[in-house]
Amino acid sequence: MRDAQLQFFPVAQRQSSILKQVGLERRPYALLTVHRPETVDCNERLEQLMAAIARLDVRIVFPVHPRTRNRLGDLGLLGSLGSHVTVLPPVGYLDMLLLQGRARVVMTDSGGVQREAHYLSVPTIILRKETEWPELVEAGASRLVGEDFTQLNTELLLSARTVPPCTLFGSGEASRKIARLLNGLA
Repeated sequence: MRDAQLQFFPVAQRQSSILKQVGLERRPYALLTVHRPETVDCNERLEQLMAAIARLDVRIVFPVHPRTRNRLGDLGLLGSLGSHVTVLPPVGYLDMLLLQGRARVVMTDSGGVQREAHYLSVPTIILRKETEWPELVEAGASRLVGEDFTQLNTELLLSARTVPPCTLFGSGEASRKIARLLNGLA
């Protein structure tokens, strides 16, 4: 994952036009992603999360997973998020990398997004009660909000601090090491 991010983030910076399309070139924003069944399939939890998002006083970009969009539509929540929330269709890898890398903070229930944001030195608010990556919480790069979405507030988002990426998950050299080992077998 780190290898891919190191290789493709510069490409995203050159080729992606998502920030311009959404009008974010110079505006701070929070990025929101939700897709896990425990978040999306529980009506009460999804309603509480969207109510908390609607109360925030910060620009939010929300590329919506298809299953999440269906659930939000079923519950009539898509139109209640507020004008500060920019709802997008799913975006490709390069656009997502750029959205993560330029965000002030990322709010997510995704394990992969937590790590990618960390590699890009962007703090995360984890919309779950646990994470696959407790190292990120211990390092101060991520914060768990658990079951209580009332903790989500503008102050929390704006106080999230950037932490330089560490080598807990590798340095981005895995591909080269694997290639060297495979070449040695030939």
